[in-house]
Amino acid sequence: MAVLALTTSLADMRQRLGRMVVATSHDGQPITADDLVSITLYLSLCLYVSLCVYVSLYLSLCLYVSLCVYVSLSLSLYASVCVFM
Repeated sequence: MAVLALTTSLADMRQRLGRMVVATSHDGQPITADDLVSITLYLSLCLYVSLCVYVSLYLSLCLYVSLCVYVSLSLSLYASVCVFM
């Protein structure tokens, strides 16, 4: 509440909240709210990239399966035409 009472602008409030120590590392170094935001953005980016790779692989697999089914149906159709000739 003191941060809200002491701020003079939105940018000032952002800086004050970002400088707040929220934890300490194993080494005893302070971890600030800005550090957590940076880590969260990094992890979100990693999750987004891995999700994009997963979707790309999934779509590639679907295309491969569709192609295999198409080739299989084409070959069976060709075989049935050859039988009737």
